[in-house]
Amino acid sequence: SKTLPAAAGRDRALELLLTARIIDAREAAEIGAVSAVVDDALAEALRLAAEVVRAPARTIRSVKRTLRLAATADFDRAVEEIEAQAQ
Repeated sequence: SKTLPAAAGRDRALELLLTARIIDAREAAEIGAVSAVVDDALAEALRLAAEVVRAPARTIRSVKRTLRLAATADFDRAVEEIEAQAQ
């Protein structure tokens, strides 16, 4: 996975993946593997969804496209793609 090493660092990600050690929510938050630890996951998901739905659809599409590009392309290519889509 690209996400875990980016969040936790290569060494920590390697340790977790090779040992298959289960971590608790507190540790996941400490290493950046989750964005938040909450008591009521459903309530928090609904709160976030309500916030996102207020944003313009064009903005949401643009952010999602940019994140996909950033995850799969080198920086220069991502900038070229974003600039091309903006025109």
